[in-house]
Amino acid sequence: SFLPLVLSFKLSFFLFFLSFLPSLVSSLFPFNSPSIHLLSSFPPSFPFFLPPFVPSSHPCVYVCVLQDVCWANAETGPCRAMLPRWYFDRQDGRCVQFIYGGCGGNRNNFDSEEYCLAVCSSVSKFPAA
Repeated sequence: SFLPLVLSFKLSFFLFFLSFLPSLVSSLFPFNSPSIHLLSSFPPSFPFFLPPFVPSSHPCVYVCVLQDVCWANAETGPCRAMLPRWYFDRQDGRCVQFIYGGCGGNRNNFDSEEYCLAVCSSVSKFPAA
């Protein structure tokens, strides 16, 4: 639907804005990675987009979020729906199809291979944070 896309854009813009204000970020958010906490409230398949760069002053704000998402193992979840989804396989560096049960699981859960690759293909270029 249109609403998640609008919310996704607003979240992306907010994270982009935060990247330019590291001192403000550290005073407003005493924890290490504000984006991890912001993204944790969304459902696993909620679309989010991160800026196309990683600021050198706070690389973990973006890289750690992507690693948390893309390096997680595929999880079917406890429900019994049989939904075809895609997850990023860290070992192979590619997206692989799996069956999602419809609830639970984690954020390494994408509606399409293209979307999975768009989010996770660059994360394999970064060392573990």
